Amino acid sequence: MYCPKCKIDTGKEKYCENCGTEAVDKLENNNKSKKSSVKKGNLKIKKPSIRKGNIKSFIKFGVAAVIIVVLIFGYNNLKSSYSPDAVAEKYVDNITEGNTEEAFKMLDIQENEFIDKSSYDKFIDNMQIEGKESVVSEARTEDFVAELLGTKKESYSEVMPRDMKYYQVEVEPDIYSLELIKKGKKLGVFDNWLVGSESFITNLKIKAPKGTKLFFKGKEIVAEADSAGIESLSVYYQPEYKEFNISSVFPIEYEITAKLEGAKEVKQVVSPENSTNEIMFKATKDIENKLTNITEKFIKLHYDNSDESEFKDIVSEDFFEIDRMENYIEFVSRELKELSIESTTIGDIDHVSLIANINYDFEEESFDSFFSDETITEKGNADEKLEFLFERINGNWVIVDVAQAY
Repeated sequence: MYCPKCKIDTGKEKYCENCGTEAVDKLENNNKSKKSSVKKGNLKIKKPSIRKGNIKSFIKFGVAAVIIVVLIFGYNNLKSSYSPDAVAEKYVDNITEGNTEEAFKMLDIQENEFIDKSSYDKFIDNMQIEGKESVVSEARTEDFVAELLGTKKESYSEVMPRDMKYYQVEVEPDIYSLELIKKGKKLGVFDNWLVGSESFITNLKIKAPKGTKLFFKGKEIVAEADSAGIESLSVYYQPEYKEFNISSVFPIEYEITAKLEGAKEVKQVVSPENSTNEIMFKATKDIENKLTNITEKFIKLHYDNSDESEFKDIVSEDFFEIDRMENYIEFVSRELKELSIESTTIGDIDHVSLIANINYDFEEESFDSFFSDETITEKGNADEKLEFLFERINGNWVIVDVAQAY
């Protein structure tokens, strides 16, 4: 037996007499001392050892390598999906598949009270391309892009912006142009390409009489400038018109509401495809009755050959009457039998034209011939159609001119 502490032979004693340590068998002690090394002649060979720390390092390195590979692969995929070619393809796929929700988000446009999703849906629906096959290709030819840019082929390279790309979209039987604009970054890394809206966003022009209140999508639009109205043959009757310009709308039909004092409300369909959309008003029954009464009074005074002073409350100061001599006929008398109003049209808030159909009995004298002084008297019944032109002056409606209507 052997004391491992004192390193002495204890004989057959199980405990060391010196220190009291439990004795061990000599053979067991020799095996322990040989576990780490083996002697072969004069050569000493050590057993290899693997530390736990090394295994962890290998695992960490492997995980890091996998992550790097995934990041590189993911970066390339994302970069490819954000490329202008991919964006153009995706946009066309969205509109041909009816996914206008996603397509609208891809536009380089800010939604407002005029540019909204519902108008965009109608615009895409009008194109009638849903469910059709499409081919998208970059417009590489200088001729095609130069035409889009409105410039000559020679100057194409100078004006072609680096942050824009153009594509041709073939959807039988039509070919559309598609513009992409680079704006900022996505995820702080990738170029952000959006579908340019200038190729299909347009302006809506409306012409309406002075005093018109115009409402588009529930919002009142303010007139921007004076506009030439319907040319009047009378220098005494010159209504004024205003031009309304609604910028940035989709090229579709819209319904507008127009209001004017003394006129019936108008709901009219307008379109940017028309160079100018003109609003026409009809007078309310109240205005029509008021002007009809003035017209009737004027006709009776006129048929009675009344003095001009009796017209002063119903005509303007510079009014000139209808010539009472027509084709060498002089009316001895005329009597109004029937008056009906064919139409009443608003020129503007202060101008109205009224067309009246008149039936009257007459007694007239006419020359027997061009070279004779003798006259012939004739009685009968006749009709005539007159246009009465009114203007509101100092709050009162007066006749400024009268003309034959046809």
